Amino acid sequence: MRQCAEPLGLDALQAAHGIVEIANAHMIGAMRLISVQRGYDPRHFVLVAFGGAGPLHANALARDLDIPTVLIPPSPGIASALGMLMTDIKHEFVTTRRQVLVAAATRQRSTRCLPTLRRRAKRYWPARESLPRSVACYAALTCATRGSRTSSR
Repeated sequence: MRQCAEPLGLDALQAAHGIVEIANAHMIGAMRLISVQRGYDPRHFVLVAFGGAGPLHANALARDLDIPTVLIPPSPGIASALGMLMTDIKHEFVTTRRQVLVAAATRQRSTRCLPTLRRRAKRYWPARESLPRSVACYAALTCATRGSRTSSR
């Protein structure tokens, strides 16, 4: 911590506080992206703190986003690890196309990349030590209007 603090003229405690504040600012930005910018008001939700450091940040995040309630489950770090172990394995194969979609040609133009993505996925699995019992393939198209900062699926 001294390496960070001294060049800034801070003591270690001040530097540590600054690092936590920067981390909080990044998390608030992410939380706004998945809530406010999608039309959800965080004040109507409960903030659930999980992960090893989740409870460290939860109260400050809730305060800054006006979230009235924070829930810290017992053993929040274990809950995060358990969720990771119990979830299905998922791999996404994604490509980006910037194009103007015209109603008549939209389906044909937007699905042209699917065979290539399927081939990439098929090559991926044999290289792994364990193969899944089943594989599902889903296609989704995420679109945005010209000049917008948000998209819809």
